[in-house]
Amino acid sequence: MRFVIFFDSRSQYSWHLKAANGYIIANGESYTAKQNAVHCINLVKGTTSASQYTVYQDTAGQWRWKLVATNGEIIAKSSEGYWNKADAENGVRLAVSTDANTPVEDLTLAKAAGY
Repeated sequence: MRFVIFFDSRSQYSWHLKAANGYIIANGESYTAKQNAVHCINLVKGTTSASQYTVYQDTAGQWRWKLVATNGEIIAKSSEGYWNKADAENGVRLAVSTDANTPVEDLTLAKAAGY
C-alpha cells in the first residue's frame, strides 16, 4: 500500500491511497500547496482506530466512509460507494493500517521537472 501525490485536473495537489494492486482505496481533497496534501496524508497515517472514521450511506444507498478533522474539514474519503457496509468498513481498516512507514510516491516532482 502507498500514498500517491499528484496534480489534479485543475493543477492542484491531491492524493490517493492505493493498494498493492493499484486499486484506489481513498481520495484526498485538492490543495494549492503541496504541504497541505502532505499534512492530510500524515493525519491518515496517524489514525489508529476505526472509530475515528464515519461509515455512512449516501443518497444512492451505497456505503461510504470518511475521516473528518475536528474543524469539520474532510481529510480522506472512500474512493467509491459500496453496496455492502462490510466493504466500506474494510476500506476503513485498510486506511487505519497505514503508518509512518507507509511510502509516499510524489508524481508532482517529475511534472515540476518537466518530464
